[in-house]
Amino acid sequence: MQRPDPVQFQHSRLGLPPLKLPVSREGTCQARWPDGTQFRGTLPPYATEAWFTYNWPEYYFVAAEVVPTTPGAGPHPSRVKIERPNGAYITYWISISNLTNQPVSFEAHYDILGR
Repeated sequence: MQRPDPVQFQHSRLGLPPLKLPVSREGTCQARWPDGTQFRGTLPPYATEAWFTYNWPEYYFVAAEVVPTTPGAGPHPSRVKIERPNGAYITYWISISNLTNQPVSFEAHYDILGR
């Protein structure tokens, strides 16, 4: 039995190239998603707001995803900027947009893919 090609995970939200994760013999990805929820929020209609999360060790390889929790809400466009306030830690600035005419709640999930 030939092993499947690695699954491609895009982390364009972090400005990183595609990540290749190994696939098990059953064809399922071996990555866990997510490790946790960093924060929750609600966006008013047609709004873009920014949040930040800080004190991430610089050697962590982190992937993030914004997930709507409002029923029927589509995906939120988001952008991540990375700031290095010092040599040991990173701050992630996350801009999230609501393109609908209704308030939308969301969760920001993260996964630490490497340390």
